[in-house]
Order: sequence, then structure tokens, then C-alpha cells
Amino acid sequence: LPLSRRHAALSLALYAVTVTRSSMDVCHESEEEEKVRKLRAWFEQVGVKFDERSVLIEYQEASGFRIVARRGVKKNHGIARIPKRACLSVLNVPEVSDRLDEFGIDRAEDIALAAAIMHEMLKGSESRWSGYLSSLPPAGVDLPLLWEAEDLLSLRGTDALPQVLQAKQQYELDWQHRVRPLLHRMLTVDSSLLHFRCFLVALSYASSRGFFVDERHGEALVPFADLFNHKVAHLPREHEVWKQSEKEEEMQEMESMIQLHDRSHPHGEESRREEEEVEDTHSAEMEIALTSSSEEQVNFLCVASLVDLQPHREIFNTYGEHSNSFLLLAYGFILSPNLYDEVLLPPLLPHAQQLVGEERCQARLQWVSRVYQQLSSSSSSSWPCLAILRAALTGFVLEARHRCRAPQGAVLFAELCSLEEEEFEEMRRRGSEEALLSLREVAQVDQHLVAREILRSSLEAKKAMLEEEEGCDVEQEEEEEKAKRRRRGMCK
Repeated sequence: LPLSRRHAALSLALYAVTVTRSSMDVCHESEEEEKVRKLRAWFEQVGVKFDERSVLIEYQEASGFRIVARRGVKKNHGIARIPKRACLSVLNVPEVSDRLDEFGIDRAEDIALAAAIMHEMLKGSESRWSGYLSSLPPAGVDLPLLWEAEDLLSLRGTDALPQVLQAKQQYELDWQHRVRPLLHRMLTVDSSLLHFRCFLVALSYASSRGFFVDERHGEALVPFADLFNHKVAHLPREHEVWKQSEKEEEMQEMESMIQLHDRSHPHGEESRREEEEVEDTHSAEMEIALTSSSEEQVNFLCVASLVDLQPHREIFNTYGEHSNSFLLLAYGFILSPNLYDEVLLPPLLPHAQQLVGEERCQARLQWVSRVYQQLSSSSSSSWPCLAILRAALTGFVLEARHRCRAPQGAVLFAELCSLEEEEFEEMRRRGSEEALLSLREVAQVDQHLVAREILRSSLEAKKAMLEEEEGCDVEQEEEEEKAKRRRRGMCK
């Protein structure tokens, strides 16, 4: 009996220590760690697997989630495997997908995915994606679609403003006549909870985090794959490595998926040579890819490394060669510098027309378009800068939506419009390549400031000339008016 009492007392003491330590661990868990723990728990629940020896999930309140390499990761390494049933797609929400035709919604439309997302958001904890949805920013992704009118004014003069205003107007019509009636029919929630703002939040998720899964699922939210941030300049950082084991065979299926992807998506030598032509390029190399298979028996997606990844550095996704306007509207951020940024010329045309007149402005625009066509069809020849000129002038031939690479293209066009007619004709006689190369020297000084300065100084000169002419006209009119008064007086 005494031994039993001692044993019981010792057991009780050990239990108390264990409980106390567990409580202390919970108390010391930060909000960031809790966010990661809950998301990882949901991953385990739905079968999302990732190589925990190679990558680490981190969360910071200011910047959100990110994926960091714990160690060096070789090219073609399977990082994660995501069941398609875990993706939040229209197909996986039958309450919505079965009713789309009834409400005139095409499955391929972005509002279809947004309706499916909002349906699960309104279900709350009853949704099987509740653990995943709770990891998303509750106010939505910071797209211009969610900005207030006062904030949208900052986009004046860009092609982003008319696009977001037009899109928001159309989405409001879709909400009133198609999406809201569908959700009201399917959900038992209070109709007062069906807010247009909530629909815009769902749209922001669909726009900024959507991936194409396959023909059946279409665009969907893909858990884990959407944790990768866009590739930007970053500094290496040391990270503590968690001591957890992972069996090697769990990743073998992903390795075969990578090999299949490499065989079916070879890189063309021609496109590679074209990319290597461009000087001073620092475009983001793709680090990862989300691969899928068209075979019906393959019911998962694979996240794979496309290059060797350095240890203790963040792993980034690459969204493609897009302008800042596109990135802002679709993903809610911009890059500086952005090699693929563009400037639409229509906002510049009124100023250019003030300088040289509408007819001459159109003639110069057409001339640049022809020059760009010549540069695009010619080889590099003896001109070392033609690749950069081709990049700077990309898009001058896009009909009404004339555009150019920013900022060099805008500078070239602004400088071109500031020339007097005699100077322009002289430039044309010198030849296209030599003329543009001489203009390019201006573009290499301070690209943004030079473009504005060219337009501003030229406009001021024109304005001063017009004011001087107007002043002379006013004096002449005053003299004529005095003469008329004298004549009237004489008649009287």
C-alpha cells in the first residue's frame, strides 16, 4: 500500500508537470505560430503532403505566409503533393456547380469560382475548407477592386482605372442578377449576410490565388501552392530547422510527375536564344511549377522545383511577364523595377498632339510602328542595342491600344514628339536604326524624369509661344475696338 501511494503521488506529480509544461507551451505560442499550426493541421486532415525536410512554412502578420527552403533543394525535386479533392474548385462544390446553368453562369467564368468560394465562406465552420479559408486575409486581397473611391483616384492617368471601374460595374450586375439569387437559393443563412462586398472579397481570392487545375476543375484555389510569394529581390536569412522525419517513398510519386512534366513541356531553343539576346535583363527565373496530368486516374497536383534552390532562402513563384498594371489588378502588388512594365500611349497622345498636331503625331506613331516591325524581323546585325530597342518598343503596333515598354519606350516616344518637323524629317533620312539609337541615349539618363521633362519643357515652350501670340492678338483687338469706338463717335 505505501508503495502504491508513492507510485500514485509520483504519477500525479509527473502528470502535473506535463500539464503545466503543455499549458506553458500553448501560452507561449505566438499568433504567427498558431496560424501555421492550424493550417498544417488542416493539410494533414485533407491529405496535403509536403517535404518537411526540404521546406518550411512561415507566417508573419505584416507579410503573410511564405515558403522557405530548409536545405538545398535539387532541380526536379517534388516539394508537395495536393489532392485535387482538396482544391476549392467549382466542381468540388456541387451545391454551386449543379445550379450554374439555372442562373446563367458559365463554369469557366471567374464569378463561378467566386460564388463557390463565397458559398463556403458563408458556411463557416461547417465547410470542409474552413481551416484553409481561415488562413486567408479576412478583408480580402488588396486589389483595386476593393479600394474606396478616394483611393482609386490615385490610379488616374493609368490604364488600370478604367479597367477596374468597368469590372466593378459588371460584377455588381452579376451579383444582383445571378450570384446572389443562386446563393440565396442554396444557403439557409440570413439574406442580410449576402453582401456585395463579401462577393468582391471572394473575387479577390479567385483572382490572386487561382491556379488552373485541369479541364474538369478549371481554375481553383490550390492549398499550399498559393503560399509562394511572387519572386522579388530578397536577402538570405537563416532559419531554425525543425527536427522532423519524412519517409523518402512519400515523394517518389511526385518525382515521376516532374519527369512527365519535363518530357511534355520542353523549352524551345528559339525562345531561349531570344531571351538571351536582351541585354541587361534580370527577369525572374521560374523556381517552381504546379504540374498536373490529364489522366483521370491521377487525382493530385505536384509542386516541383524547376531549378536548384539555395538553403535558408524563400522560394518564389513567378506569375509570368506582366506589366505593373496587370499585376496590380490581378494580384494586388507591383514590382520595381519591372522589366516587363508597360506604358499605354493614349494618355500621352493629347500632350503629343499639342506639341506637333494630331496629324503629325499619328504619322510619327506609325513611323515608330514600322521601325519596330523592322527591328523585330531583323537579326542582331552589327547593332549591339537592337534587342533593347525591340523590348522598349514592344507593342507600338497594337492598334488602338498602343503601348511601349516603360520607361525607355515612353522616353523614346516623348523625345520623338518633341522634335520639330525639320528635325523629324532629318531623322527619317538618317535611317531607322541610327535614329532610334540616338534617341536611346536620351533614355539612358534618368528614364522617368526625362520623359516628363521632355513633355513638360516642350509644352511650356509651346504654351509660352501661344500666350505671346495671344497677347499680340489681344493688343491688336484692343486697338481695333478703340478705332471702332472713334468711328461710332464720329457717326453720332
